[in-house]
Parts: sequence; structure tokens; C-alpha cells
Amino acid sequence: MGGLWEKVSRAFTFIWAAIRMAFRDKDIFIPSLMSVATGAAYIVVIFLALNASGNLWLIGVERSDIEGLKEVGRTLEKTPAQLTQERMEAEGARADAGDKAMQEAVERGEEPEAAGARVAAAQKARAQAPRDGDAQPAAEKDRTRQYAQVAFGILVFFGLLFITYFFTAMTIQLVHAHLMGRDARLGEAFVIAAKHIAGIALLAGVSIAVEILAGLFRSKRGKETFISRAIREVWKVATLLALPAIVIDDLSLWKGMKRAKEIVTKNLLIVAIGQIGVSLVGNLIGFVGVAAGVVVGVYTSSVLAAPLYVPVAAGGIIIVVTMAFVSYVKVAYYTCLYINAVETARVGKRVLPLGPLAAALE
Repeated sequence: MGGLWEKVSRAFTFIWAAIRMAFRDKDIFIPSLMSVATGAAYIVVIFLALNASGNLWLIGVERSDIEGLKEVGRTLEKTPAQLTQERMEAEGARADAGDKAMQEAVERGEEPEAAGARVAAAQKARAQAPRDGDAQPAAEKDRTRQYAQVAFGILVFFGLLFITYFFTAMTIQLVHAHLMGRDARLGEAFVIAAKHIAGIALLAGVSIAVEILAGLFRSKRGKETFISRAIREVWKVATLLALPAIVIDDLSLWKGMKRAKEIVTKNLLIVAIGQIGVSLVGNLIGFVGVAAGVVVGVYTSSVLAAPLYVPVAAGGIIIVVTMAFVSYVKVAYYTCLYINAVETARVGKRVLPLGPLAAALE
């Protein structure tokens, strides 16, 4: 029982160390923010480029979708009072049009009930009528078009993974420097990450292959199964342990994966408990952050007579920072776990905590 409690304590000690480091040295947290911001900018640039070239169909966006987005944009520019006024005017206009149509039908000799039912059916049909440019049924789409969409989606996903892994590598370097008692410098972390850019790109490519493999084990309805979820979770842990091996010990991707396998094999219970613990902590932080963002957005909307994008932006910033912090905690935790496992193997016995990690926790 004591051995199990020691492993549980070690796992949560690393999680606590990861959180404390962010408050001791704010630079350590910056790459996680940069990752979220860069990923968002990457998606926006792709969308704008496709929109300018008329190729939004590559991401499954049709003309009707663009009109819907424009309508959302116009809505965000209006205050709640303006939206309420427009809604009342629209309902009044529909009522007037219905009354007029019904009056004309009655004058032609139709029964009031029959005329009312016909007018309501006509209004419903107009509301449900498809707009010009709506997406064609999937069965009628050209197979070549579908292949192009899949290929483009893979390229976009590769870019997102590369961005995530690059800034993760920066975070790992900053955490390692902090644990070694050095000043965690963003410039140095960027140089180290850029040095391993080939390995990071290769890791992103392999991750796509793993994602495709996991997708093969989904249910016929596209839902996650135990096997598909297990493949993703195992690969996620392997990635977060292989990246420190690449960044800290300058190993190749394949040697880094071998190192990750050795760490998991020798610390299976710690890794399992830590994965559950860091997920629980991340979910808790995420819930608090999202709730705070919603509260701030609603409060700002009710207090300020400003366009809707102001409260949306206020709440969104809090949610984005929370997402970045949850990502940072996970990366920092696995970096602590990696360093401890490597030093444990070097010393030849389990001591908690070891070397620089002990200094960071004191």
C-alpha cells in the first residue's frame, strides 16, 4: 500500500511542480500562449487565402455558409437593444404579411381556417427553401473533389501539429532550464526548437498516420471506440515523453520513442496515475476558466452598451489563456516525469525528488 501511495504522491508532486513553475517564471508559459495564438492565426490565414481564391470548398465551406458568417458578423456589431428591436420589427413584418395574405384569400372566397393554414404552410416552405449555392448532396459530389478535400485537410492538420509540437519543444526547453537552475530564455528555447525542426516535422507526420490508424477502429457511425481512444491516449503519452528526449538529450525521433517506451515500461503505474491526475487537474482548470469566461462575457454584455464582439472577446481571452495554461501544465508535468525517470535510471534507485527537480520543489 505504501508503494502505491508513493507513486500517487510522486505523480501529483510533478503536477504541482509544473503549476508552480509557471508562477515562478512567467516566460515558461509564453510558448503555450504563442501556440494557441499561432494556431488560430494559421487557420485564419488559410481561410482568407481560400476565400480570396474562391477555393473554400476545399474545407467544405459553401456560398451559403459564407453568407451565414457575414450575418453573424453583422449581428456581433449590434448591441442587444438593436437586436431586440430588429427581432420585433421582423416578427411584425411577418405578421402583417400573413394578415394581408389571409385577407386577400378571404376576399377571394376561401374559408378563414383554410386560408390561414395555406398561408402558414407557404411561410414555412419559404423559410425552409434552400438558398442558391447550397452544398450539393454528398452522393453527387465528384470523387476527385473529395480526394482533394481529404488531402488538403491532412496538410492543414500537419501544419497545426507542427505548430503545436514546435512550441511544446520550446516549453520543454524552458522547463528544463528552470529545473537546472538556469534562466529560462525564450530566445534560447526558440533556437533549440528550431535545431530539431526536422524531428518535429517527422513527429507531426507520424502523428497523422497514427490518427488515421485510430480512425480505422471507430464505429460505423464515426464514434470513438475503446481501441481508437486507447491508440490516441498511448500516442499522446509517447509524444509527450519522446519530445523531451529529442529536445533535452538531442536524440532522434526513433531513439526518443525507444526512450519513451523504456520510461513507460519502468514507470507504468506512475505514468497511468499521472495521466489520470493531469487530465483531472486540466479538466478542473478548464472548467473554472470557461465558466469565468462565460461569466465575464455575460457581465460585460449586461453592463456595457457595446457591440456583442466586445463581451465575446472579453470572455474569449480568458478561455484562450485557460486552454494555453492547461496545455502548459501537461507538457511541464511530462518534462518533470522524464527528467526524474532519466535521473532515477542514472542513479540506480528511486529517490523522490531527484537532483534539479528537488531544488525546484523546495
